[in-house]
Amino acid sequence: MELKSKRDDAKRDVKEGASTRGAATEHAETEFRVDDAFAETLRSLHAINTQAPILTRVIDHACSSEQCISHRVVAMLRQAQWKLTADLHNDQPLDACGYIAADAVCCLREKALAEADNWHHAELPDYSMLDCVTKGDAVLNRRDDNRILDALEVNQLVRNYFGLDQRPHATEEWHAGAVALDMFLSGVAEIVRDLMNTRATTQHKWKAWIVNTQSSKQYGSHWFTVIIGRPVPTPPLLLQSTAEHRTSASSSSHLATDATTNPSVTTSQTSELPDSSASATAGRASSSTEHATTGLNLNNCPNLCDSPDPALSDALCWAHANAMHPDVASWQDACSQ
Repeated sequence: MELKSKRDDAKRDVKEGASTRGAATEHAETEFRVDDAFAETLRSLHAINTQAPILTRVIDHACSSEQCISHRVVAMLRQAQWKLTADLHNDQPLDACGYIAADAVCCLREKALAEADNWHHAELPDYSMLDCVTKGDAVLNRRDDNRILDALEVNQLVRNYFGLDQRPHATEEWHAGAVALDMFLSGVAEIVRDLMNTRATTQHKWKAWIVNTQSSKQYGSHWFTVIIGRPVPTPPLLLQSTAEHRTSASSSSHLATDATTNPSVTTSQTSELPDSSASATAGRASSSTEHATTGLNLNNCPNLCDSPDPALSDALCWAHANAMHPDVASWQDACSQ
């Protein structure tokens, strides 16, 4: 009887041990492995089939070594052979990473709207100072010395800085949000494919992430910024249109001068037209329509400038005439915001 009882206890110990090992194995299988995640993400990025250049920028002011997550992200993007600007420094005030990341995103988004691809290399504020912390604390109504921000607070800063909290129905697809490292690595390739797809419905060919150095299973540690964008196209027809417009304006100016100084020129040219008065009327109507169109486009783009130069006016006229093109439509939408 005692021997049978010992055998039963031994079987129970074996079953419990196997169950414990099984749970440990399952936990290990689902655990986030940083090296494997980087390798898998790089394979996915290499698989993106695009001839267009991809612009990227990584910003971290608490990067002290090559082992830092932001430095490893930079190394991965360089292996993908993208055009990369890396702002990796080690000069941030204590626990100011969330404030810096939110401020950098909004500064570069404004650059992207106003100056096209200049965001890729534009100068950023001095983040070794406490200015962005002071500004952020005013938004978050913080009065203590605790500067550690969670994802909701970081996103709140972005929405406030860019005025999105005043426009509840405004789209913010350009902002991927504050995310954990595993979420960024697992989703970045798919988003880049969408950015590079000329037939995609995405209006903003520009995406910004504020990435935490820890996974979604952890508490979170440090924020840094990653931005990926597609270069703004400069259609050859735009340059041709500008040149033709200026040539036409120059010719008209010379013609007006000749007509003033030599009345015979006017007589010989108007005699070739069967109805010069009708043509003149049509010309004035056409001219009025062109000026109205230009004025409409400029009024719809208040963030560009108050008094555009001739080149910008030509660009807006060209965009109005080619508004059915997806890239042009995206550009017009960005200018109107």
